[in-house]
Amino acid sequence: MTLSIKRQCGRHLAALFETGKHYSVYMVGPKVHLRNFTKFLPRFLKQRMGNRPKYHIFWFATTEGLCVAISANIAVRRIIDNFYQEAVKLKYVEGAYQLYIGGNKTKLTTTLAALMLEYQSQAGIRTLGGSVVSATADQTAARMLVQQGNPL
Repeated sequence: MTLSIKRQCGRHLAALFETGKHYSVYMVGPKVHLRNFTKFLPRFLKQRMGNRPKYHIFWFATTEGLCVAISANIAVRRIIDNFYQEAVKLKYVEGAYQLYIGGNKTKLTTTLAALMLEYQSQAGIRTLGGSVVSATADQTAARMLVQQGNPL
């Protein structure tokens, strides 16, 4: 894994921790209409909850499909399965299955680290992304990289 990919992952992991205490990780695909799928999440949350709660989404391509991690509050975590069911119905994703759901940061980190080993970049296609990362999450990620001995 390149330093650039490590840096991006660290930034999103820090943002996941900063945004909420309830996490979900799903594998979606193999076919995914990424733009429709990522735009559907805020719309879905607003329709179901009446407002757009604070959340962070991080996704990356693997050999099996798209790994999607979402961090938010417990209310979002309770309806996240419905979100994926609707995304399948609307054909934004071909399928989705749960890999992790819970509130344990260590298990989330371990799950994502194992899945990142399966990361697969593809020429000309965006294979890693997520929500906007705050400045504080970016600083936290930079400190984590330095502690691991990887200077920026």
